[in-house]
This record gives sequence, C-alpha cells and structure tokens, in this order.
Amino acid sequence: MVTKLEVARAFIKKKGPYFTAMTYSLIPRPRPGYGTVSTSKNLIMVYDPDWFEALSTEKAAGALVHEGMHVFRKHFERSDGFPDKRRYNIAGDLSINPDLREMGWELPEGSIFPKDYGFPEFLGAEEYYHLLEKLESKQEKEQKKQQKKGSGKGDPQPGPGQPGQGPPQPGQGPAQPPKDPHGNGACAGGCGGAAGNPRPEEQEEEDAVRQEEPEALKSDVDIQAIVKQTAKEMSDFVSQGRGTLPRHLVELANAALAPPKVKWRQVLPRLIRRATGKMEAGGQDFSKRRPSKRSFMRGMLVPGMISNEPEIVMIRDTSGSMGKKQLQDAQNEAVGVMRQMGIDEVWFMDADAAAGKPKRVRVRDIPKLPITGRGGTDFGPAIERAAKLNPRPNVILYFTDGDGPTPDFPPRGVEVVWVIVKSYWNKKPCDWGHCVFVDD
Repeated sequence: MVTKLEVARAFIKKKGPYFTAMTYSLIPRPRPGYGTVSTSKNLIMVYDPDWFEALSTEKAAGALVHEGMHVFRKHFERSDGFPDKRRYNIAGDLSINPDLREMGWELPEGSIFPKDYGFPEFLGAEEYYHLLEKLESKQEKEQKKQQKKGSGKGDPQPGPGQPGQGPPQPGQGPAQPPKDPHGNGACAGGCGGAAGNPRPEEQEEEDAVRQEEPEALKSDVDIQAIVKQTAKEMSDFVSQGRGTLPRHLVELANAALAPPKVKWRQVLPRLIRRATGKMEAGGQDFSKRRPSKRSFMRGMLVPGMISNEPEIVMIRDTSGSMGKKQLQDAQNEAVGVMRQMGIDEVWFMDADAAAGKPKRVRVRDIPKLPITGRGGTDFGPAIERAAKLNPRPNVILYFTDGDGPTPDFPPRGVEVVWVIVKSYWNKKPCDWGHCVFVDD
C-alpha cells in the first residue's frame, strides 16, 4: 500500500524538484498518537501516520517542505542565542510560511502567518522573535491591568491564542491545533529540533535509529552537503529559466553556495594586535618615555622598563540609522574580545553628526552606558577628536552601519577599524582603514 508520505514526496519532486534532496533526506519515524510532524536537528522526522494520512497530498507535501526549510535556513544553529526555544520556533515558522504560500504550497490547518499577529511579512526569524517578545510583554501588561480591574469578579478570561478562543484575530496569535499533545502543531511552533525547539520524542526515535540502523544517521557534514545541494538546485532552477523563487530565498541559496566567511570575532583581535604593534596587555618593553633611575647616576638618558597597554578608542555611532539592539550586541561582543586580550580600560565616546565627550571607562562597564545622540551622521568630528586624546590611541574602533561622510585621509599614527554592523547600507564607508563586518 502506498502511503501518504510516499505520495507527498512524489508530489514535491514534480512541483518543486529543488526540494527533493532536502525532503528525501529526512529520516521518517512513524509514531502513532503523536498528532503532528516534527524534525530533529539530525533530520529524524517523527510523524503521526494517522494525522499524515488525513491530510490532502498538497498539504502533506507542504508540511514536508516546511520541515526541510528549517534545516535549509539553519534555524537549529541560529536559535542558540535565544532563550525561549518555543518562541524561536514560532518566529521561524512566521518566516517560512509566507514564502511557501507565495510559491504556491499548501500548508496544514492551523499553520501560522505574520498577519495572525499583526506583523509584516518576509522578515527573518530573529526579527519575528523580537516582535513576539514585545507583543507578549504588551499582552502580559494588559492582562495584569484587566486582572486588577476585574479583581473579585471571577477568573480572567483566556488570553489571545489560548485554547477555547477560536480562530485568532490579527495581532492575537494562533489558535492551537487540537490534536498535538504539546500544544503546538506542524507549521505552528511545534516543528522540533530542526527549528531550535527539540522534543523528547525526537531523542527517543534518534536513540532507536542509532541502535537499529546507525548508518542512517546524518552527521553535520552530511547536513551541510544537503543544504548546499538544495541551494545549487534552487540556483539552477532559476538560472535555467524553469521558474521563479522569492528573491530572498534566492539570496539564501546564493549565501549557502558562497565560500565560508572568516568569523569577525577572530579577525577583530588580530587587527587590534597588528595595529598596536603586536602589543599584549601586560607585556613589557623599554622606552625613553619613562627613563631608568640609573639615568640620574650615569648622567645620560637610559630607557626604562614599561608595561605595554594598548590605547583604544571605541566610538559608537548613535545616529538615527543605527538600531539600538544590533549596536549593543556588536559592542558587547567586542568587549568580550578585548577582555580576552587583557585590555581593561579604553577611551569611549558616542557620536552622531557631532562628537560626544570622550571618557575613560572600564571595558566591563561599556554595556551599561546609555546611548546618546540619535541625530545625523558625520564620522569626521569623532575621529578628529579621538586622534587628539592624551595618551594618544593606537586604535580607533568605530561601530557603525557605514552610512555617512568620512575625512579624506586617515588620522596620522592611528589605525582605524570600521566595525560594520548589519544594516541596509552594510558597506565600508571609505577606502582607508581596516573593516570588519559583524554578522550572526
């Protein structure tokens, strides 16, 4: 007997051949009563046979493609820095589902879309995560207000998107699929480890596969190869004129095929060491800036021993084009890099079109400093002011999106490192200085 899973895979091969490698790589593990389908980060796909058979071929195919897209977009890796895994899973679904609908794929009942929450479409999972965080915070405050108003008048009513509420209204969140024992269904926040939200059943099935057929398990190298193959088939599909794909999906495919980037967290300390003459904090050398005590006895200048402390100026672009969170994330990472190098104190200033007042700060205190400015952008005043500081800096780290006018020439005797945070502009502002692109 031909199963719905086999029929759905055949349907995918005909409708979207570029998804064939991805969906055929999922290792199916039937689990009666599971009520949904989910996939682990190692491509163990746990599914309820009865639930699957009840779907139309089109919706079963859509559910498989949806699971594969979590793998293709590497949501299992990108979710690492986000504490609420269920929220990240929902955010990933909100980023995937509009793409699939635009491409003509059908999804199971209960699938969620950005409009259910009042969000714009075609954002990334991380952007949806923060929007969900704000929405949930707002709903909690409203619920507390309602509880205060209705104190003594019975229990509060269920909130938006909770069981018993019926179909969601825009901005209220999704209705929960009735069958899934975990409270989230396929394409609606319950997609499993591949979406960064692992389920215990996936681990149980993975352990069973490890005992029954260990050769079937996929390694990280296998998964990377599958992602690259899918990306290549997408690219070939478009370039050969066989059809079209959403623009940002094509960009994802191109990014997957691009050579691996050098991680900026490794590049930044190398640039700092190079710019400071390979000085390490705590290292020692001789210098005439601090003459030896023997100079007075000998009647001539003898260099004394000094401790090398690299002088660094951190300039934070606080113009209106900079997002506060991305700016803080980038600076916090740089703080970590400098603390690893043993750098304890730096000059620090905020700058938009005008330079703020430089101040001497401990590196560990930088994340606590308030952001000031939020006007236009001009890199010149801040660089000019930084170059005149005493003690004179070895390195200027300028955290910016790169959008703004720069001086014609770099400051003499000072290395400038442009630390470009991800934005629409996203490019080096001039042809001098070093450049590091901060990415995820």
